[in-house]
Amino acid sequence: MAILNDNTILQYLDSLLKYNSFTKASEDLYISQPYLTQVVKKTEKHIGVKIIDRGNNQIRLTEAGRLYYKYLTENVEHTNNFINQLNEFTQKKNSVIKIGVLSTLGSFLLPQFLPKFIKNHPDVKIELEEASPEISVEKAIKGQINFYIGQTPATVRPQLECEVRGHEPYYFMIPKTSKYYHPDQKFVNIESVDIEKLLQEPLLLTCAGSAIRQQINFLTHKFKTNPIIVLESTNIETIASLSAKGIGSTIIPATVAMHLDEGEYNLCPLPQDILSLDYFLAYAKERNLSPNEKDMIETFKKINIIECTQKEGWPKFSELR
Repeated sequence: MAILNDNTILQYLDSLLKYNSFTKASEDLYISQPYLTQVVKKTEKHIGVKIIDRGNNQIRLTEAGRLYYKYLTENVEHTNNFINQLNEFTQKKNSVIKIGVLSTLGSFLLPQFLPKFIKNHPDVKIELEEASPEISVEKAIKGQINFYIGQTPATVRPQLECEVRGHEPYYFMIPKTSKYYHPDQKFVNIESVDIEKLLQEPLLLTCAGSAIRQQINFLTHKFKTNPIIVLESTNIETIASLSAKGIGSTIIPATVAMHLDEGEYNLCPLPQDILSLDYFLAYAKERNLSPNEKDMIETFKKINIIECTQKEGWPKFSELR
């Protein structure tokens, strides 16, 4: 097994310290737990010192580990600065802006601000890289893309700066097959349902590691329930469509609910203090932003998420709570 680059090792250590668990960190990193353990052991063998202390059921850096972490951080920052300086010579400044985004997220969020930016900057070429979040994060940190658009800013790596827009509401989707289904009603008020009991229903969820799944995991932990998961998918729209057909209940963002086919199901809005979805535009902290990049950030900050998620003919979200 080859030694990984400094940036990847730093990412692994960040997740370990954040989640205090090899299992949870590996899920966040989309790698296996044995592989993560092997990386740590291989790194310790390579530099000749122990960097992780697992005593007292807590994962901490040893004194040598803290020194190594500082070395990694400084080395990654120096590398990113060097790449940014080289970019000044290898391409015409400000002529291209590269954006990394998940395709399902981009289809909703990009139309809310990109047309206005393009209209004001016809000389700027926009390049979209529709990739998984972990790939876009890596490219943003390394300066290979200008921006990364994502959701759930709490999960963002410390090397990135975020501009946050929110909050998109969530709906609990209750199909006809649920005993908590309200006949002849599209929408049900939060006061008419028991969230804890709904979470004990058969559920359809996105796969572990996704931003939405992380939030739902927090919700089940808050209500101290063990979810009965009947099916998982990487695509939230697939989950919603199957729930509409009665396979199980689920929790979906308003942007997904807006595009559902008619069916026999209820939509129950969840209060923002229970669950909501924030979006962000992220970029490497060490980068010196161009005027065009700064203007893109300002354009992004003007998005009104609530207006974007209000379907014509539907009651306002505030009226359902």
